[in-house]
Amino acid sequence: MEKIAFGSEKSEIFYCFAHGGHFVSPIIIDGEHNGTMFAGQFIPVKFSTEQLQNLEEIAIEIDLDPGLLRKEAEKMRVVGEDVILNYSILLFKIVETIARRGAQALELSRVNDALQVAHDDLERRVLERTVELAEANKELKHEIVERKSTEEALRESEGKLSAMLQSLGDHISMVDKDLNILWANDVAKGLFGDDIIGKKCYKVYHGRNKPCEPFPCITLKAFEDEQLHEHETMVQTRAGQTLQYACTANVAIRDNEGRPVAVIEISRDITECKLAEKELLKRMNELETFYRATLGREERVIGLKQEVNELLEQLGKNKKYRDYSK
Repeated sequence: MEKIAFGSEKSEIFYCFAHGGHFVSPIIIDGEHNGTMFAGQFIPVKFSTEQLQNLEEIAIEIDLDPGLLRKEAEKMRVVGEDVILNYSILLFKIVETIARRGAQALELSRVNDALQVAHDDLERRVLERTVELAEANKELKHEIVERKSTEEALRESEGKLSAMLQSLGDHISMVDKDLNILWANDVAKGLFGDDIIGKKCYKVYHGRNKPCEPFPCITLKAFEDEQLHEHETMVQTRAGQTLQYACTANVAIRDNEGRPVAVIEISRDITECKLAEKELLKRMNELETFYRATLGREERVIGLKQEVNELLEQLGKNKKYRDYSK
């Protein structure tokens, strides 16, 4: 009977082997079977003679006085099943309500404990975070002071560098990877305009709509291999004057990871030098012609050879004649 009673999902009356009635009701809270309550023992009608004899036999088996057991059984109260059901169901509903309230109170206590733990943990974390923020704020103030000092030193250094670059007679500019002019000295601005900052170098200096050829230009090469590159080029100034320049390009500024972000271009005007070189070459050719025309005049020939060697020296080249007598 116990196994069946424990598995019951509704209020029922069960009878044991001794013919006694037992009211059984499950305790269900929030749809969950939390327990089973028993109420008894009663009989719906008086024991029959046969049942009383059966009780005496049971008493002998379990080592009880059969006469005493029979006497107690005859005194057992007779209650109808409908009365027991109504009364017991009400009783067990009250018990179930009490159990539910107890479970709710227990759950509330657990929730309160959990909330207190969470609150204490939050207080601890807030305190730790406050200490961290205070330390971070202290470090930040120190960093701000250092940064201001660094910025002042940097401005002073930049001022000196700018003054130095401005004092040079060459036209100088800094260019980014997209060939935009980031900075230019007064010489460059005087030749190509005060509004050249932010414009493409190939547009400003060469009047082109795309990067210079041969591609890549020396500026892009400097970005690629971070080496010094040189070449000679022709440019046209804002005034329409065509000039010849000897240009160098090298990395000037790097980012925090050491990657180049700006290349400095230094262009020296060699127009007059080239004209002088051309004139010297012309003069040398004239002397060579004259030399060939006067080959028989030894003294003049020697003098001409000397002049040729002197002209070659002025051009930075090796002497052509070693023996003036030949």
